[in-house]
Amino acid sequence: MKRGLTHQSKRYVGNAVNVILKKFYKRVEVLPPKDPLSSAYKFSIFLDGKVSKTPSQRQLQFRKPELAYLVAAEFDSQDQYLIPSTMPLVRIIQIFPLML
Repeated sequence: MKRGLTHQSKRYVGNAVNVILKKFYKRVEVLPPKDPLSSAYKFSIFLDGKVSKTPSQRQLQFRKPELAYLVAAEFDSQDQYLIPSTMPLVRIIQIFPLML
């Protein structure tokens, strides 16, 4: 038997260190903010119409639309499971959220 914690939920596969989440969305969108004159002008990523968030519950928002589209492409490229090793930009953003 393998050592370590495992999730028995149908949503998770793997151990607590390398959790692979079952894909829970079908549509990925990048939307500009509602107020383009705001000083906090940032683009957001939406998964099935809901704003995406990091595990620490921060919204994924970007000042540059190009970066938002690159991250959205990472989400869109996932098939049945979200595999963190295939999403390097998302992993960097989770580690350094204030640099965006």
